[in-house]
Amino acid sequence: MAFQTYPSLSRTDLLSLLDQANLGLLILRDDFSFVSLSESTKQWFIDRDFLEVFKLSHIIKLDNVDCQNLLKKLDKEEQTKINAPLLNDDDTTIMMQLEKITINEGDVIIGTWHLHHDVTTLTSLAKETMFDEVSHGIFTLNKEGILTHANSHALKLLKHATDSSMGQHFLTFVTPEEHNKATRAFNQMLHGTTTELELKGLTKDGDKKQLLIRGIPLINDNVIRGVVGVLHDTTETYQIKKQLKQSEIAYQSLFKANADAVITFDLTGRCSALNDATVTLTGYTRDELIGQTFHFLIKPDLLKETLAYFKSIITGDTIEYDTVIETKTKVHKPINVTLIPMIIDQKVQGINCIAKDMSEKQRLDRELHYFAYHDHLTGLKNQISLTKDIDQLIHHGSTATFALLFVDLDRFKLINDTLGHSKGDVLLKQIADRIGSFMRKSLQSYRYGGDEFIILYPNASKLDIQLYAEGLINVMSEPYMIDGIDIVNTPTIGISLYPEDGKTVEHLVKRADQAMYFAKNTERGTVQFYQENLPVQMKGILEIESGLRRAVEHNEFVLHYQPQINTKSGSIYGLEALIRWNSPKRGLIPPNVFIPVAEETGLIIPIGEWVIKEVAQMIQKLKKLGIILPISINLSIRQFYQRNLVERIKTILSTHDVDPKMIILEITESMATDAATALVILKDLKTLGVKIAIDDFGTGYSSLNYLKQFPIDYLKIDQSFISDILDDQDDRDITDSIILLGHRLNLDLVAEGVETKAHVELLKIMHCDILQGYYFSKPLPEDALIHFLNTYQP
Repeated sequence: MAFQTYPSLSRTDLLSLLDQANLGLLILRDDFSFVSLSESTKQWFIDRDFLEVFKLSHIIKLDNVDCQNLLKKLDKEEQTKINAPLLNDDDTTIMMQLEKITINEGDVIIGTWHLHHDVTTLTSLAKETMFDEVSHGIFTLNKEGILTHANSHALKLLKHATDSSMGQHFLTFVTPEEHNKATRAFNQMLHGTTTELELKGLTKDGDKKQLLIRGIPLINDNVIRGVVGVLHDTTETYQIKKQLKQSEIAYQSLFKANADAVITFDLTGRCSALNDATVTLTGYTRDELIGQTFHFLIKPDLLKETLAYFKSIITGDTIEYDTVIETKTKVHKPINVTLIPMIIDQKVQGINCIAKDMSEKQRLDRELHYFAYHDHLTGLKNQISLTKDIDQLIHHGSTATFALLFVDLDRFKLINDTLGHSKGDVLLKQIADRIGSFMRKSLQSYRYGGDEFIILYPNASKLDIQLYAEGLINVMSEPYMIDGIDIVNTPTIGISLYPEDGKTVEHLVKRADQAMYFAKNTERGTVQFYQENLPVQMKGILEIESGLRRAVEHNEFVLHYQPQINTKSGSIYGLEALIRWNSPKRGLIPPNVFIPVAEETGLIIPIGEWVIKEVAQMIQKLKKLGIILPISINLSIRQFYQRNLVERIKTILSTHDVDPKMIILEITESMATDAATALVILKDLKTLGVKIAIDDFGTGYSSLNYLKQFPIDYLKIDQSFISDILDDQDDRDITDSIILLGHRLNLDLVAEGVETKAHVELLKIMHCDILQGYYFSKPLPEDALIHFLNTYQP
């Protein structure tokens, strides 16, 4: 038969539970010998002169037959009652209840009797007593789950008073999220199962307590009457366990999910644990590594050093070092190793190793080093390399002399602006390849910046250098093919010599640069050695830049206006404003001299704004004279892409009360190569009300699709086509095609460079709308213009 089982109870627990003043308690073996006696029982024995007793038969009259019969009953029944007189007092009869149960120390027989008048069973005693002497919380519930008893420890733990807690359902003391769990455990107890569980308890003031509860069914006459429970406050223990669990999870996450190899070694260097990254790093399987030392993984010539690092970990300090392993496929991999001692009880018990594969880092380091000394676009060496190499030649090499060739492309900016930067990059790569193809063994080539290249030529005569440079110009002047277009871009080369022209990088580069600029200003596509007596063209350029800044501040610019004639009526259609610089030192300077410098320095922005203001004022002056004419203004590429261009024009026109349709803004084809951005700007300008003209049409690189999309009003045919139109059939056909195309797109056509009556007659036949050129008038200053307008006859 199955006995009541209390796996959580010990003999000590039983004695603590039932050792009351009016209760005798014995814990017996199957031969009815004593295992344990309650203190009250021992005292009771002493009071009745039972001083040396070891068995139940030493107290009451009980022979062997009686004992055998009792054992049979206990094996069949849960509880057995006996009445027997005391051995030393026949007039006193003991009525004792015997019950066989299983506790955590095995099967025992519990004997209880009332020391004075009545016998109380184990179950009923648990209900009647508050167990205040026990150091744990004790409570009893009836079958409905109502709290019937609780000792002071339990009440204190849950912050309840006796009168306020008795009669409440046990779920009152459990957090809502734990109700189902608590109810299931209670039902298990009601079915006779002692249950141990952890619950979140709820105190009277709403605090949560983590509780460990052992619930024991209370049985009387083979019927479960309720539950007795023992509770422990495990809040602190729970938090510690939770933190430990979190630490364990974090450790396992770091161990298993770590991108780096993580290996645990014992002190002999044998592997006891590893993560998947270790398998990936080494190429060996887990089974091939577990139990093995790391020795076979280390590159042989580094093993001694690696072992020394490993042995030094015994000091308890973390150690980091670099080494190289050999993988299963015989590939050598550089790794960074961190050895972390596992210290338990102040003693190193093992070693955790983190091994980071440095192959990628070393590859990136090599790339970074490469790009630190090389141009990322062309792959040629850069300025840093140039400085380093020249320093090496001067201070550490055997070279007695060398030449520095400064190579500059003559038309790269135009090509870049026309085709766009991406095509410009393609051209630079092809140029770098072309230079590379013409290199000799001892020469070094560099991209100095933008469209500038440098070549170092050691230990050569001036003649050899001259011949090489001229040959390089010939090679670089061959056409380059980009998107089906043949592009010719000639270089100009300036040369300085070490040591006569300079003994530092700065001096040599500067003087080669000066020689190159001199060549550019005399004859492009040539070679020039630096000479002390060179006309310093650079000085002239710097003077222009300096003078331009003064010109902006002192209002040294003037506008001349060239009339435009309507072909059909012969009347004046409009004017084109052309800027001139009236320098106090140099006199009247044409735009082709100073506009490129203004563009490069950014001074074109304030100069361009001054032009718009002057034109606005001129329109108002003419209006007062009864002359209403639109005026064309040339925009530079830098102006066109100026962030606030539209807003600035709007402000100027508003300030001077000028109708926007009286302004025609001229842009070149190359300025619109960034079609998306250009389209936005042009639409904003058209919204403002000004008109748009494409200047020098036919000389740039444009798409007819862009022409169709852009909100254009005029096409201006470049004068290069008009000048030879009478004699060159190709120019005539191109001009005729441009006029036809413009009319199909509902655009007005303006022909520039009209210089003869024959030009006028032919362009009329071609149905060109507007003519402009010296045949009618050169660009005129303001006074001469007004006179022309007042006296002109069609």
